Amino acid sequence: MKLFGDNFYKRNFLAFLFHGVFLNMATAFSQLTTIQSSFVYLITGSSLLSGVLFAANRAGMIIPQMFLAPIIEKRAYKKIFLLLAVSIRGVSWLAIAVVTYFYADTHPQIVALVYFAVTLVFFLAGGMGDVTYYDILAKSIPTGARGRLSGAKILFGGALSMAAGYLTKLILSRPGGFGANYALLFLLTAFALFIAFFGFYSLKEPPGKPPREAHKESYKKRVLRLVRSDHNFMRFVFAEFFLNASMILFPFYVIYAKEELGMPLEVIGIFVTIQIVGELVSGPVLGWIGDRYNFRLVMILVGAASFMA
Repeated sequence: MKLFGDNFYKRNFLAFLFHGVFLNMATAFSQLTTIQSSFVYLITGSSLLSGVLFAANRAGMIIPQMFLAPIIEKRAYKKIFLLLAVSIRGVSWLAIAVVTYFYADTHPQIVALVYFAVTLVFFLAGGMGDVTYYDILAKSIPTGARGRLSGAKILFGGALSMAAGYLTKLILSRPGGFGANYALLFLLTAFALFIAFFGFYSLKEPPGKPPREAHKESYKKRVLRLVRSDHNFMRFVFAEFFLNASMILFPFYVIYAKEELGMPLEVIGIFVTIQIVGELVSGPVLGWIGDRYNFRLVMILVGAASFMA
């Protein structure tokens, strides 16, 4: 099945690409390991909470999948869940931006409580979105084109993200209270997510088929059977776990740079840009390797690079 030989697949490819480009931009304005970790440190004074934030992100991505997957998998069309997840995430950042603007400089404790509560909702919505995203991706984009899609998202999204990184540097260097500066970053995050919404809105979802054994065997039993019988799947789970675990140190780099090295807040924009440049260079290459060879090799290369770093 050729990707651009059929308008149906061409439309969906562009829909996923459009969403991914603006999602990358939104992520650049609110990067978890740099912008959010520094924000949490400024409103709480705790470097530990900055590290906990990353763990909460991973938990929020996993927990909804455990409960929603058996419900969502029975539906032939799942796009509505994806649109709901993107909408919740956009509204979450809008709420955080408003509270930060009005209270960060005067009542940081209130901002901290609201931030963690709303961020938890944001993470949970992301977990719900992941369940549907990969299901629709599998139905819409041929296997041989997914690496190309991933590389294209990083390539085109990288340009906007680099601009976002530079804009972040300018915003954080503005005089006055830090609350207004971070509020603007979070507002831009919400704006980019609302634009990304239209990518998925234009997507034409092919109908799916409920699992044939769903009426005979419970979801829990099927998961246990998969864990026991599919050794490659478990190797993938452990590999992803350790790759993500290695990233838990990233938030502390920004705090160390500010507190121990005396670097100003605007240097965060430089950190964001450096991370984006790394993704921009590696994304298309890793996507090509995945399509040309296999994604197991991609995970090995990423793991080796993380270990050396």
